[in-house]
Amino acid sequence: MALVELLKESLPTPWSRRVAIASWTLAITLLFLPEWWQKIGLDPTEQPPLWPRLFAVSTILFLGSSVCLALVVRHYRNPPPQKQTPPENTRLEDIREKFLQLLISHPRITSQEISSVLGKSAEFVTFHFTEMERVKLVHGSYFAGGETKWSIAQGGRAYLARHGLLA
Repeated sequence: MALVELLKESLPTPWSRRVAIASWTLAITLLFLPEWWQKIGLDPTEQPPLWPRLFAVSTILFLGSSVCLALVVRHYRNPPPQKQTPPENTRLEDIREKFLQLLISHPRITSQEISSVLGKSAEFVTFHFTEMERVKLVHGSYFAGGETKWSIAQGGRAYLARHGLLA
């Protein structure tokens, strides 16, 4: 278990861990492959000299390490965006609170339906819902060729409950 934790700490991205594991596995396999073949009774050719295998293993480990290093540097230079959640005591804009309250009474409603109820444009509604989806307050169900149907997410319910807005 310690090796897994060490890998996760030193190689933060899944791809850097995969490349490291594949490089080491390939290098060890290449280094001992002729001996393994001999053990199981396969000896298709005369045993090759050791130096080509060592050169191949060194090349694989060098390339694997270089790729891992590049992935780690890229990860730390451009960290993945953190999910932004509003702080517990911060209030949303009034219009967004109205949107959340509307979703409680009308689950799976489209932007067009919301815009007709509240008298706002569909683009305005879609903008706010997309922003609220990013912070896990609402959830959009996307259908090919159809409008997005919006529903309240657990984060939205928690927000309304925290601020006493659930009816």
